[in-house]
Amino acid sequence: MLVIVDVSLILIAGILILHLFGFNFPSLGDAKATITPGEPACFYEYEREFNLAASLEMCCWEAVKRVNQKSVGLYEQGEWLSWIYYNNNGKGNIWMNSKAKVECEQLPFWIRK
Repeated sequence: MLVIVDVSLILIAGILILHLFGFNFPSLGDAKATITPGEPACFYEYEREFNLAASLEMCCWEAVKRVNQKSVGLYEQGEWLSWIYYNNNGKGNIWMNSKAKVECEQLPFWIRK
């Protein structure tokens, strides 16, 4: 039992010493964004036309305002889009791939139920 405690204390002391010398460990969200493959892609859909968003942050802001989200699969303009954010009227949908969703989740205004 004491061996486990000793190993745990050594591990914690090592992490604290590394932090003391300026080494910062990535947060869980940063690590998830790093291992998710590809580039973020976010599209606005209006009347079945897809337009690539110029700014991921703006696209995330618009997606957060939508009432519903659903996991889907759509191949559009060379990108697999895995998520759709939509209102009940079905107009002005936001489509994004998994990488864009992970990056949106790290933004301070991203709060979903």
